[in-house]
Amino acid sequence: MPLQHTGFLFLSKTKPEARTEGGEFLLTLRALDVLGAMSREPYVLTWRGPEAQAFWAAHQADLQPGAVIDVSLTHVRAAAGTTRPILPVLEARVQRMVFCPKRPTDERGQLWKQEQPNPQPAAAAA
Repeated sequence: MPLQHTGFLFLSKTKPEARTEGGEFLLTLRALDVLGAMSREPYVLTWRGPEAQAFWAAHQADLQPGAVIDVSLTHVRAAAGTTRPILPVLEARVQRMVFCPKRPTDERGQLWKQEQPNPQPAAAAA
């Protein structure tokens, strides 16, 4: 069974490519798996067929750097990247991709406030 990956990725600064290869639609995206403040794994994602074409038609304008996508990938493998010095990149085929729109600023602020601990006043503790 080929290696699989499911999760959220962030689109990189490289623009997505959409083209037809042998009569079949092919979408290529570059994305990042952010594992921490100093750790990022680059991915090159390829998606073929009518589902990829429908996704591209619906979300072409949304696919900007930093956009979040929820993916299920298969045939994940390490390859030599094209940068100097050569850094590894993970290549994968897309099985499923969903665009995750950004939340409105006010909604993000409300969620942040809900996640903060509720401080107890010093007088109430005594």
